[in-house]
Amino acid sequence: MRLIFKVLLGLSVVIVGVFGYMFWAMTAENPSPVTAINPQSSGPKALVVSDPGISGFESGVADAFARGLASHGWHVDVTTASAQTPTDLTGYSLLVLSSPIYGGEPSKPLQSYMARLGSLGGVRTATVLTGAGAPPEANAWMTSKIQSMGGDEVLSLVVFSMAPNPEQYGSTDPQGIAAGAAASLTP
Repeated sequence: MRLIFKVLLGLSVVIVGVFGYMFWAMTAENPSPVTAINPQSSGPKALVVSDPGISGFESGVADAFARGLASHGWHVDVTTASAQTPTDLTGYSLLVLSSPIYGGEPSKPLQSYMARLGSLGGVRTATVLTGAGAPPEANAWMTSKIQSMGGDEVLSLVVFSMAPNPEQYGSTDPQGIAAGAAASLTP
């Protein structure tokens, strides 16, 4: 009986530890410097702010979107959502907000960044959300938030890591869809 109790206690500690780590990973900011893609471009400037999430999926999709913009003449600055992320959008023609979906909403680091922004002042804004099989309320949450901040939402994209992606922009691959969506945005 003592052995069973010790095994159950050990399993409980492991389970609590795993869930604690997952919660921390989903809410932790991952600061990164602003990196320019296609800096020699004399075209419009875009700022891509993403939260890498707990897997590499979100990072790959956000990178594909940024590279899709750059391949169509945009100067693209890329960074992660954190307290160090620029909030002065002067000089940017486009703000891209990219995040995994947790609990039906964008990640807490992206939400915190949006709160620090305050007003978007009419800045054109694109959203890129990722999830295993994302619920529609996350997309609605972003649209509502951007509107309340005075932004002009020009694109709203949701791609899935586990559920099949419907063909969009000539692809069913999440990164292909992201790059195609970016290419559809004209300066």
